[in-house]
Amino acid sequence: MASRGEIRAVRRVLYDRNRLRKMMDEVRSIDVLMNTGPNAAIAPDDVRLPGGGPRWLIGEGDGELDPNVAEAAERCRRLAKLLRTTRQELKNVDFPRDDKRELRNALEQQAKAWIARADAWSAPKAPDVGAAVKEINGHDKESIRSYAKVDKYLDDNAFAGIG
Repeated sequence: MASRGEIRAVRRVLYDRNRLRKMMDEVRSIDVLMNTGPNAAIAPDDVRLPGGGPRWLIGEGDGELDPNVAEAAERCRRLAKLLRTTRQELKNVDFPRDDKRELRNALEQQAKAWIARADAWSAPKAPDVGAAVKEINGHDKESIRSYAKVDKYLDDNAFAGIG
């Protein structure tokens, strides 16, 4: 059973304000670049509909990846790196070993899901969408399973005032 002090120590790492701000910036940027929000601001000359997703390719059949999609994929990789940094920092926090294993696994699986998105989005050829979705969902499910086991370390209010 984790003590209050151990939970506070874990939360100091999990909810580092500077890192959380960077993570939120990456997620928001991905949302804008991929045009996933229903209220997305679209330039008047843009052929996309707000919330209708990205243009995957530019030009007429040249197969060049849209720069917004390429940038979103890079931001996915940066987000994964931030998650892995958090995971690494938890290695040095003293709290129950089983909880540490689950929490670090949750972060790693979350990072792998973002990397899988980046790989699918930046693939030089059309990816196998079914396989990509299966991989992403598998990592997300594993992450959620691990987070559920260590929910006492999670703080619903940690994002208040950030952003």
